[in-house]
Amino acid sequence: MKFCEFYPNNMIKQLKSEAEFFFDSQFKSRFLQALDSPELTLTEFWYLTKDLLSTEKDLDNARLRLGKRPTQEEFTTGIGVGLKFDSISDSVGLQTDTVSKYICPVYKQVVKRYSEQPLHDPILAKLNLPFNTYTTVAQREAVRLTLVSKPDATVIVNLPTGCGKTLVTETLTGFSRADDLTVVVIPTTALALDQAKRMKASISRMGYQPCAEYAWRGELSQDVKAQIKSDILSGKQRVLFVSPESMVSGILPTLFKAAESKILKNVVFDEAHLIDTWGDDFRPEFQKLGALLESLKNKGGCFRKVFLSATFTDQSLITIRSLFGDAQTKPTLINGAFLRPEPICLKQMVSFEDYIPTVVNKALSSPKPLIVYASTKQECSDIYHQLASQGVSRVRLFTGDTGDTQRSDIIEKWDANALDIIVATTAFGVGMDKGDVRTVLHAGLSQNIDGYYQEIGRSGRDGKASYCELIYHRGQLINRSRSNTIGIELGFERWNSMWKQRSEVTDNLFEIKVNTQANHIERNSDANATWNWKTLLLMQRAGLVRLSYPDASLVPDSEECWANFWSNFTNKVFVEVLQDRHVIKSTWEEQVNAHRVQESRVLNKRGELLLEWATDKRPLGEILQESFRLDNFMPLKVCGRSDVENDRVNSKTLVGDVYSVSQPTDNLNNLHQFYFEPTQNSVELLINIFKQKVNEGEVTTLVCSEKFLQQSKPYLDNFTNKIWFHMTFSTYDESEQLVYEYRKFIVQDELTIHSTLNIPLTFMEKFPNYYFGNSELKDPLNTHRKWWESSNNIKNITTLVN
Repeated sequence: MKFCEFYPNNMIKQLKSEAEFFFDSQFKSRFLQALDSPELTLTEFWYLTKDLLSTEKDLDNARLRLGKRPTQEEFTTGIGVGLKFDSISDSVGLQTDTVSKYICPVYKQVVKRYSEQPLHDPILAKLNLPFNTYTTVAQREAVRLTLVSKPDATVIVNLPTGCGKTLVTETLTGFSRADDLTVVVIPTTALALDQAKRMKASISRMGYQPCAEYAWRGELSQDVKAQIKSDILSGKQRVLFVSPESMVSGILPTLFKAAESKILKNVVFDEAHLIDTWGDDFRPEFQKLGALLESLKNKGGCFRKVFLSATFTDQSLITIRSLFGDAQTKPTLINGAFLRPEPICLKQMVSFEDYIPTVVNKALSSPKPLIVYASTKQECSDIYHQLASQGVSRVRLFTGDTGDTQRSDIIEKWDANALDIIVATTAFGVGMDKGDVRTVLHAGLSQNIDGYYQEIGRSGRDGKASYCELIYHRGQLINRSRSNTIGIELGFERWNSMWKQRSEVTDNLFEIKVNTQANHIERNSDANATWNWKTLLLMQRAGLVRLSYPDASLVPDSEECWANFWSNFTNKVFVEVLQDRHVIKSTWEEQVNAHRVQESRVLNKRGELLLEWATDKRPLGEILQESFRLDNFMPLKVCGRSDVENDRVNSKTLVGDVYSVSQPTDNLNNLHQFYFEPTQNSVELLINIFKQKVNEGEVTTLVCSEKFLQQSKPYLDNFTNKIWFHMTFSTYDESEQLVYEYRKFIVQDELTIHSTLNIPLTFMEKFPNYYFGNSELKDPLNTHRKWWESSNNIKNITTLVN
């Protein structure tokens, strides 16, 4: 039943006036917006009214006057979501104990985290961003260290959901040359469409003419695909969002050409933890990309590889380093992880018969907007149709069967708050930037603790409390993390079959046909090739081989020749042998099996950790802290449920101020010291030298007082096309770790509050630095002499100019 069939249109204005007396909140805004929709149903009106009433301080006396009395049948759903009707005042109120203590903080929109939000570096003004601060200190360091990394660096960024990993991609694009290309590997079409829309707006803000399309996907017409390829090679495209499958298929020849012509500058993997969690069996194309990037590098390409995620684990790093690493290059790791304090997580086990009805009832009565995650497409369909049968129209089903056009429509309506509920498989919401999701329900257990944490992390991204509940039945208490990795016996047999049909390309580099069939192999050639690929990827992860693709840049023009070329190309891979004993079974039984067992152990443990929480063996906060310890850096333990139970509902967690960095360093950490005479031209002189050193790649960071920075602005205003940052002396004094990660240009025109000279300690520094001190400053250790008189190695600034 539609709401307009129940409630007269001429009374809507008065109803809105009644609603205006409630506190301003997202629930009030959603309620008022929904009243304007002619498609609003009576069921939806009741549950949105429940959300509105639940925001009141005095829940027992919360009332919304309708001025109209519903029949018993019309009010059935209202009763179901926790409402009661007062026939004397013709108003709706809340039943006793409708809002539990776990959901109350969600309706009160309690802020659960806060962060120091440092101002953007001056150079970011070039991007014309709609905000001027970083979300956290950790985000600032991720952006800075990615930008100053070497052109062929491998950078791994671990930042929690909602902390702005997208800014890393945005700044890489903005500070590349106009004809450079950044390729962003995206796991889902929904995310590709969402990110492409945002990037198009960003490129317009930067002052560039946007291209028509930034998301490469199968449904695009051949004309649009041809235009994208042309725009890449002509230097117009700037950025392209693409799936792993497309990277190793339709767009591949163009990428070879872009690498050869040095257009390709950055390859960014968004949600890069999926290389490990999805790439081993579900979508091996994630791991095939290691071979592709190796081939692009061999073609002459020089590009960064940037891996972004909120939930890297130590196993993720092992997998990335084995498949994408370079023995000569140490990766840069920026880890700003913290456990999310917003989700209040509960769980309940129900009977099989009550399973779907419980999920549906919870979906109706829990705070909106809301996502229901189910393990299978069939369960998603069952839940969706149950909701629809109860009169919910502001709900959509989102699975792997949802077409691209439908996906775009769903995402657009979801972002515009025209939908209240999404029923989906796990891929929905990956990386998507909707900050005000208030509830995540799980119908059944996720595959493992990683997946569960990712999914609940799609709620509360705005820093306010969210509600998450796991509903499952006893039959689901099994470890779903079964390994689908190739076994040692079959793997060894497959490898020997492929090896026997090898052809030598160069010394120690061989061409292997991936559709080779061993004696026992099934007839399905696609399945056979997939398992052969899994065999090769396991060998690479175990350190036996390194994979690459043949050159795909010389593609024939005719359609018939193209089909033949592509058929042959996808059947081949180049294998560089790293272990001479790769065809000896004992090597497989020892080295390969040891790696396989270790991967299986980690995979099984991930599933067991989720079961430990579901069956009350361990608290969730403790499990998450253990799961997301990374490179010996352990995140602070937090728990939204514990805050409720221990009367800490309003406690806030400071996030993003603690982080760890590991990066390649120079063999030299020399300190160059100069003194300058304070004259009318000294500021201009110092800034000109600073610009010179930035252009030469010797420094990246200007350390100086606020006073000196203000004096420098006239000489720095047009210096936004180069990458440099500003660091205050207070930051310099307080953050030792931060200081050591940068090549610094230090200008000290006066003593700091501690009456010290901010001269770097060479033995602690990672890079060479420059220090410039006012010649009038005294030596703090001997005030009878000037600071520069203490050493013969300190030179006059004029020696740099003359």
